[in-house]
Amino acid sequence: MIGSMTAPMAPSVSLAEAAALTGKSVSTIRRKKDELIALGAIVSDKGWQIPIPALVQMNLLDRVSAPDFDTPSDADSLLEPPMTPGGTTAEVTELKLRLAEAERRAAAAEAQAEERLGHIDDLRQSLRMLESGHPTTPNSPEQVPVTRGVARQEPKRRWWQRN
Repeated sequence: MIGSMTAPMAPSVSLAEAAALTGKSVSTIRRKKDELIALGAIVSDKGWQIPIPALVQMNLLDRVSAPDFDTPSDADSLLEPPMTPGGTTAEVTELKLRLAEAERRAAAAEAQAEERLGHIDDLRQSLRMLESGHPTTPNSPEQVPVTRGVARQEPKRRWWQRN
């Protein structure tokens, strides 16, 4: 029937998603199959559909619990911050002090980073100058040609060629 009104369906997750969400293994969730089906889970050829409230009811979601309100005014109290005399002002003052300290430390770190960048640039320039091979005085030892690698040796004899 097209116009039928049904209750809105609770959000559901697959077996793998339920395992990842709860931090349990897939086999642990599978072992609770009968309990989950009793709480509205659907197991078919296409996979599992586990309602999230079922996971909450079975205490598989440690981080989530359903709120228990006796009256609607209890729910409204969650929306308003608690009004303690001077409590919010003291918190704001503390947060402002923390922010000022964090900004001071950030400025000091930025100044130190700038100083280090200047030092790195100086070292790069020195290295380029060393690598460029500026001419030196004719009698200095640096003028002696340096052969790179190992000095030429006679080839090693193989074990059967030894005397």
